[in-house]
Amino acid sequence: MFFSIKNKLIPTLVLFVGLAAFGIGMKCALGLEWNLGVYDGITLHIALAIAAQVTSNTVIFFAMRAVAGDWFLDRYRAFCEHFKTQKLAHMIAGGIMAGGEELVFRGVLLEWLLGVTDPPAAVAVSAVVFGLAHLIPTRQMAPFLAWAIWEGAVLGTIYVLTGSMLVLVIVHVLNDSLGFGLMAHQRRTGWMLGLKGSTAT
Repeated sequence: MFFSIKNKLIPTLVLFVGLAAFGIGMKCALGLEWNLGVYDGITLHIALAIAAQVTSNTVIFFAMRAVAGDWFLDRYRAFCEHFKTQKLAHMIAGGIMAGGEELVFRGVLLEWLLGVTDPPAAVAVSAVVFGLAHLIPTRQMAPFLAWAIWEGAVLGTIYVLTGSMLVLVIVHVLNDSLGFGLMAHQRRTGWMLGLKGSTAT
């Protein structure tokens, strides 16, 4: 659902407000604690988390391409085209919405799960829920459910290791904003899409 919304400006901003309000409300209702403060070493944690996120995305892209070849590239091209109506404002809004996602999926769901089960199970469950929230219900987009679950697991692991909601918000906002920008560049140039020349429309 979230992937379907992030190419529409007003719904994206409305959903961000809804996610933030829900996350803050549930935090208060459940008595959860969030570390949103700046601390010694946070710059290093942010840098390492960004590096982990970039590495993770690169590895899963090339792994899926190596295993599935043109089948995956066809679906990745369709995924990029799904966001072809995005302008700069949409990309920024999509990045901002990622901050709201963190308040819900890591700040509430994962934080609550960590109080009732062990960290690996908590990360796994929250990652699956996060992935399902990004489902685009078409067979062509099926690989990106797995990608979203994987990204949820990476973000959850970063949260467990750092204990910082601020780090997660920054990393997820940057990841989504830059990711949308990368796909726009790929649509213009055909870079990494297995095409010759530009795919601009």
